[in-house]
Amino acid sequence: MHHVFRLVHLICASATFWTAFGAIVVAFYTYYARKQWIATSANLLEARRSADAAQEALKVSRDELRISVRPWVAITDEVGGVKTTALKFDGQGNATMQHSITVRNFSGSAAQSVMTVAFLMVTEDLDAIKARQKETSSDNYVGKTDMGFLLLPGRERLAVTSASRFERAQMVSKSYTGKFQAYLVGCIGYRDQFGFLYHTNFIYWMVDAATQRPLEFDATANSEIRGLFVPWHTSID
Repeated sequence: MHHVFRLVHLICASATFWTAFGAIVVAFYTYYARKQWIATSANLLEARRSADAAQEALKVSRDELRISVRPWVAITDEVGGVKTTALKFDGQGNATMQHSITVRNFSGSAAQSVMTVAFLMVTEDLDAIKARQKETSSDNYVGKTDMGFLLLPGRERLAVTSASRFERAQMVSKSYTGKFQAYLVGCIGYRDQFGFLYHTNFIYWMVDAATQRPLEFDATANSEIRGLFVPWHTSID
């Protein structure tokens, strides 16, 4: 009987040993597995960072290439870049005017889908002028890939002739005189060889041809005003 108890004791001791040994093995495995997981995660994170850095470097390289060969289109700096007829007022005081705008490619790369739009504004409301300029650079007027002209660099010019009308009810005077001023607000939209869209926004101001001073006038029915349109604001992107 004594031998039986001793055998049972040895079996129990052996079981406890193997249980403890198994626990130690599991602990070591868990420890090294966690270290391996941490190392793998770090490697994956570093690989992702490297991939992101490479992608960003590629994007910067592409942007630099595109910018280096992009076209630059604006109203020509030659005489007659902007031509207009007299500003005429009909019997209700509505204003009309014809205008011709000639643009030039100042770069060494071709410009595609070139479109020029311009609108007459008879007002002193600068907020309305800025809103109109923003509207002219929208997809409603420029940037359509199936419209516009090809403008090569060099001596080639592109002239667009149109007419504008500004309603008497929209005219706003903010000066004590109650008079108005005239502006020509527009945009030149064009694309490069990669299809990227650019804008040249412009605002021209009507001045007296002799004094170069801004013209202020009444919207007198059945009358006309003659002046010269000069640059007031221009921006390019």
